[in-house]
Parts: sequence; C-alpha cells; structure tokens
Amino acid sequence: MKQVFFGFVVLGLMVVAVPSLAADIPAYNWSGFYVGINGGYGWGKTNWDYIGGTTKADHHVSGGMAGGTAGANLQLLSYQGKMPAVVGGIEIDFDWADFDGSGPCPNPRFRAESSIDALATLRGRLGLAFGRLLIYGTGGLAVGKVDVDTVDTEGAAIPPSGTPKNGEDKWRAGYVVGAGAEYALWKNFSLKVEYQYYDLGKSRHKVDNDLPVYAGARGEFIRGGINYKF
Repeated sequence: MKQVFFGFVVLGLMVVAVPSLAADIPAYNWSGFYVGINGGYGWGKTNWDYIGGTTKADHHVSGGMAGGTAGANLQLLSYQGKMPAVVGGIEIDFDWADFDGSGPCPNPRFRAESSIDALATLRGRLGLAFGRLLIYGTGGLAVGKVDVDTVDTEGAAIPPSGTPKNGEDKWRAGYVVGAGAEYALWKNFSLKVEYQYYDLGKSRHKVDNDLPVYAGARGEFIRGGINYKF
C-alpha cells in the first residue's frame, strides 16, 4: 500500500501546483464522447493459500498491458482564469495483459505460477480542468482473467491433467481506484497518463492432484494513452 499512498501524494501535489502553472492555458471544452488506445506496465501479488491447511505459495507478478478505451465527459463549468472547470464522466476499457510470476510451492518439487491475462474496468471519472489540462480521480469495477497453476519441475505427468502443469483460469470481479492527468493537444486528440490500484478478490482453484487453493490477485499499474474526442 505504500506505492498507492505515494501515487496519490504525487497526484495531489500536481493538483496544488497546476493552477499557477495553467494561468495562460487557453479555454477548452471537455464534453463529448471519445475512444482511444492505451498501454502500460503493471505489478502485483498473488496471495495463494492451500485450503484445509496453513501452507502458502505467495508470489509476485508483473508485465505489460495494452488495449482500448471508450468514454464520455461532461464539463460542468467553463475555465476562467485560475478558476478550474469541473469535469465528470464514465470510462470503460479492455486490456490484454501479461502480468505473470511464479514462486516455490510447499513441496519443493512443484512451482506455483499465476498470471492475469486480461483486465477490464468500468469507472467513473471526476476532475478539475485547467483549460486543456485535466486532473482527475477515478474508480469503479474491475474484471480480470486470472490463471493459477502448479508445475512439476521434474516433468512428470500429474493428475488431473496428466501433464506437468495443472490449474484453472477464472474471470474475477473486484474494484479499481486511481488518478491521472490528460492534456488536449488539439481539438480532438488528447494524451493521458494514469495510475490505478486493482483488487480482484480471492477465488477457489484446483491445482495438481486436485488440491484446492484460494488465490487472491491485487496490484497496480501505470499506463499512458491517446484519445480521440468526437
């Protein structure tokens, strides 16, 4: 959670500093529908507990992400001098992700692996616009595809799959919160950068020899994107 706190501190300082920096920014209207593309990098942790025991196989995951975005903004006030406009909106996105990692199992013959292969969010956005610069907070629903497996490092055929690798992937729902900044380069195009923290909760998976585990997936990502406003 230290990274979450640090991220919000940095963005809070941006909000304090922006009014003095944005005094000469020309007026801009953020209202309208938009689509875009995004990409970034995420990191997190899989909390892995064997059901019916006290053993664990926690490990970290990390990797890249890329996808598309669609949304709509409504600007409630116009920008006047150092007085910012209020902008609210809703945004949906879907990203192909490659957040993966591994760690030792309680049985050293096996390795625990997990990954997030896809991540989608449906969020509200609320922020302050200083002409072409928008600083916002965001939060809402997160849905991800989480894959949990064990691998026999000796390569033996292990039930139930009859291969060295056993596990399940499941779609999970949770929440996401974050903040970001977006700048309108021209009338229709804008660039953004944002930080988000996600938590997809815990779900039950079966691994080697039908052993049940609870795996929780949570983490953070930073991404940039470009939007086109209609």
